[in-house]
Amino acid sequence: MRCSHLSRRALGALSGRGSLSIATSTARFPAATAATVLCQPWHTSALSCAPISPSRAFTTSSRTNLTLHGHSPQRLGPPGVIKCGNARLESGHDAVTASAFSARHRPRHSSQSCSSSPGGWRLSAGMATRTLPGSGIRIQHGGTAGSTTAAGSGNGSGERGGGGLGGDGSRGLPERDPDSPWMDRSVRVPGSIPNPCGPLASQDFILKDIYDVEDYVTGYGSPDWRATHQPAPYTAPAVMALVRAGAELAGTAVMDEMAFSLEGRNAHYGTPRNSAAAGHIPGGSSSGCAAAVAAGEVSFGLGTDTAGSVRVPASYCGLYGMRPSHERVDLRGCLPMAPSFDTGGWFARDARTLREVGAALLRFPRAPFTLRRWLVAADAFDLVDKDAALAIYQAVAGRKAVWEGQLGALQEAKVAAVEEGDTLLRWGRIFSTIQMHEVWAMNGEWVKQHKPNFGPGTRERYQQASKTTQEQAAAAIKAQMAIRHHMDNLLSWNGVLVMPTALGPPPALDSEIAPETRRRLVALGSIAGLCGLPQVTLPLVQMAEGPVGVSLVGPRGADEALLDLAVKLDADLHAAQ
Repeated sequence: MRCSHLSRRALGALSGRGSLSIATSTARFPAATAATVLCQPWHTSALSCAPISPSRAFTTSSRTNLTLHGHSPQRLGPPGVIKCGNARLESGHDAVTASAFSARHRPRHSSQSCSSSPGGWRLSAGMATRTLPGSGIRIQHGGTAGSTTAAGSGNGSGERGGGGLGGDGSRGLPERDPDSPWMDRSVRVPGSIPNPCGPLASQDFILKDIYDVEDYVTGYGSPDWRATHQPAPYTAPAVMALVRAGAELAGTAVMDEMAFSLEGRNAHYGTPRNSAAAGHIPGGSSSGCAAAVAAGEVSFGLGTDTAGSVRVPASYCGLYGMRPSHERVDLRGCLPMAPSFDTGGWFARDARTLREVGAALLRFPRAPFTLRRWLVAADAFDLVDKDAALAIYQAVAGRKAVWEGQLGALQEAKVAAVEEGDTLLRWGRIFSTIQMHEVWAMNGEWVKQHKPNFGPGTRERYQQASKTTQEQAAAAIKAQMAIRHHMDNLLSWNGVLVMPTALGPPPALDSEIAPETRRRLVALGSIAGLCGLPQVTLPLVQMAEGPVGVSLVGPRGADEALLDLAVKLDADLHAAQ
């Protein structure tokens, strides 16, 4: 929880008048004529704070102590965060006024300090220091086990974590098994203590290497991206929401390069093994998260989904997966791919855990949806492999009474019906055009500047993205608006679409995915993607080659109602076996 920004008048009234008691674990002051302080002792709920004025001493006290002294005020660069243990000095939305200060954080068993002396990385008396980019402020970290170590000159080489195929000692990355789902098992949220009373207490999770964790470089599935970026200044709010709910971060997961694949193969870091289908791919791009959850190594995994990056791996690995409504999960501190479609997403081995994780992650008040109608997406079934479509139909028909006991009769519907002759393949092309345009808008400058060594698939897709024009994107967005209007009418406030999650069981490791197959898979995922709809996938079918997921797609914003339905349906289906 954050207290709201104090006004300049309130700041002036506080100067020299003692302290202000704020009942929150995070106190933030805006930039005015004083520096701003943000103290984050995660183990306390009360903090005593007062503003810092130039050349005046200022002390905050709780179970951690932070003392700062202002000197010679001058304007710094862009907003930034300076961390010392569990306490941080943070600028407001405008740059703070302080150029030199000292701070000392004294936890029970060690001391750490920050100073304003210029310089790059250095290691002194067991302490690693670095300069925060753009600020001229040096951060000094304690020399305890697992702390940041110094190397290079602030170019990302001193981060903890990561690992190339077989490891990369030149970047400080540990050796790793190329078919392991783990990127870095050592990643932890600094200063966090799991909430023993939270709804996710005693549960651990793996994190896709696309979310920021303070002090670690977010790798994005690319060694070149990792080498050209700095450690994150703060932890993504979605990750903190899980920690506050009691879950413990167990480490980061391998992902497809730049999140630009649905296969789960990474030319640099390998392919996580799929324990649900040996010798088959796990699906991507949230591949490591799905593989680790399927293997029972963690309770759940937090990934992202743009074109199907949670839904497809959930289907291939026999998991419960959730792509929420667009913008229901906070994606600050998460690397963007195509912001119009990017969502958070998560995996679990049971429906109840899937719902509990959703309760921690979903923001905005729950909307009063009452789901009452089944709509079987006939044209979605036409897209998938015939054997898989038949297996799903048989699984649903065999438990027809259970399904109808939830929402009534199963009615077939054609989804792509915006215009005469409409098809889901057309929807997929519209989706891909917008996605390609936004991918290049997000990362094109970095690609042109650094010329990364992309692996197969990623290289070709970025080449295609670079050629997508503004005019093509504008036409696609216009078509998208008509599709969204159509789907809003089809589902209204009470409809639930039943459809396959993927084209069939997971392909073999040594198989090549044909472009036509990828187009069909993207088309299947474009229903929820284009319209910002929530989609739950359930592992209801097992074929000889591996699992096949069945999806429920609900109205936009009906995430909680859809998760409740998934729990009830799953329980009734298991009871009927």
